Amino acid sequence: MQLGKIKREIYEACVNLGGTITAEHGVGKIRIKSLQEFSNKKRIELMKKIKEVFDPYEILNPGTLFAK
Repeated sequence: MQLGKIKREIYEACVNLGGTITAEHGVGKIRIKSLQEFSNKKRIELMKKIKEVFDPYEILNPGTLFAK
């Protein structure tokens, strides 16, 4: 079994049980593509708005998912 397949199965199980694929430390660069697949647009938009409030000048983690 490939690592990608295992990761996908874990993410699917997590979401099917009502969880998310992220934790208290945020998305990280590794999960950016997976977040868009395993989360809904409303949740991602809310995360972007929170990022804008706390980092209006985009000095924290520039060039990541939540950059403008």
